[in-house]
Amino acid sequence: MAQEYIEQLFLQEKPTLALLAIEDCGSTYTAEVAKIIDSTFAHTTKIVSKFEEYGIVEFHQNGRKKEVVLTEYGMRIARILKEFIQVMESERKS
Repeated sequence: MAQEYIEQLFLQEKPTLALLAIEDCGSTYTAEVAKIIDSTFAHTTKIVSKFEEYGIVEFHQNGRKKEVVLTEYGMRIARILKEFIQVMESERKS
């Protein structure tokens, strides 16, 4: 079941946008990701928690706040998603 969920995770808009937002920022906060992807804080927190569960992101304590950063695995997924989006966009234009 875990494998099914991770596939479903990236076939949804908000998780994909969240991952790409974290990748673009380098390191950021969950609240900032929520703003960028136009999602609620609660929903974004759930997404980012799933990312952490799968080893896609990790948290670093910065004072009272927790920064979220991509792991190496997360960076690989972000690159692959970007390539996938580029392929889809180039095919659509053809």
